[in-house]
Formats: sequence, structure tokens, C-alpha cells
Amino acid sequence: MPEEKLDKLTAYVLTLVFLVAIFIPFLGSMIKTDTIKSVNEKRILTPLPERPNSIKTLRRYPKKFN
Repeated sequence: MPEEKLDKLTAYVLTLVFLVAIFIPFLGSMIKTDTIKSVNEKRILTPLPERPNSIKTLRRYPKKFN
């Protein structure tokens, strides 16, 4: 009997550790920082341009990436 309880406890602990390990990257992606730093260039990147809301702004949208 005690071995069965130990096996169940081990299964619950392993399941919990597995679930936590799976959700750590998800939780990390939910936490956003104000600055995004490029690892290769060692600088703070500029934010992405706002999405276009009209045809006029759609034409200028690609130029905003330069």
C-alpha cells in the first residue's frame, strides 16, 4: 500500500513539473518589456510602425521599416 501512494505522489509531482516546464516559455512571452534589445547588434530596436488604416497610409507603410 505505501508504494502505491508513493507512485501516485510521484506521478502527480512529475505531471506538475512537466506542466510548469511547458508553460514557462508561454508566461515569459506574456511579460513584455518596454525595450527590445537586439542580441547581435547590442542596441535598442525601434518599435514597429503602426498598422495602416487607409489606402494612403498603406502605400507609405513599407517605407516606415527603413
